[in-house]
Amino acid sequence: MSRKKWLTPGWFAGKASIFIYTLIVIVPIYLLVTTALKTTDELYSNPLGLPADPQWQNFAIAIQDGNIMQYALNSVIVTGVAVVLIIILQTMCAYGIYRLYERPLGKILYTICVGGMMIPAVGYASIILLYRETGLYNSLTGLIISSVAGSLPFAVLTLVGFLKTVPREMTEAARIDGCSDFKILTKVIAPILSPAITTVGMLNLITVWNAVFMPLLLLSDKNNYTIPLGLLNFKGNHATEYNYMFAGVIIVAIPMIIIYFCAQKKFVQSLAGSVKG
Repeated sequence: MSRKKWLTPGWFAGKASIFIYTLIVIVPIYLLVTTALKTTDELYSNPLGLPADPQWQNFAIAIQDGNIMQYALNSVIVTGVAVVLIIILQTMCAYGIYRLYERPLGKILYTICVGGMMIPAVGYASIILLYRETGLYNSLTGLIISSVAGSLPFAVLTLVGFLKTVPREMTEAARIDGCSDFKILTKVIAPILSPAITTVGMLNLITVWNAVFMPLLLLSDKNNYTIPLGLLNFKGNHATEYNYMFAGVIIVAIPMIIIYFCAQKKFVQSLAGSVKG
């Protein structure tokens, strides 16, 4: 009887959903790895099968011919500086909104952050004109500024949501003890929100590292390309070297995978804290 109770339409639907989700995750990874290990001829003659003779040199070719190391250095500079600035600014802005949330000014600042996430695409033309006038066009500095400005509203709003779970009595007690706002932020708020700050920082790290649109919009010199934009060099006018491109994609993904596993504990703590809150 108990076994028959399990075999319900809901049980089959749940198992089918898990199976479909597993395929959605595994199939792209399978195609990515197998394509990266094939020759160009085998790629078109046997696109879905396993490589007959794995071409491990494709990774070396992707690094050498694709100028991956130069693009990697550019990506590290842009991503590193942008994420550090985002973490600092998001924490300060979120704390300011949290402090003033019950006042009209806090509501206005919160609304500005929401509006910052809804900037229409037509605004990008103004950004390009502004960058050309200020000398920021086709520079890593300009890309860093755009990356910070584009990611900051979402980061601030996310952190404000976590801050709302912090009892105001805690900050008021610190203020009574003579702590300034800066000391409350660094000694009280930041340690409590370290899992949330790590999580938002990691999400922005992945976003900036994998960004294609803004670098494509603001960079014209190939020497300033970031990795995702540099991988497009394998796309020719008549043919695309997918095996080398996918080998480059794997190389690009490795740092993000390592960072995720290093920050996994903080990420899980942040999710657990948000559910509890």
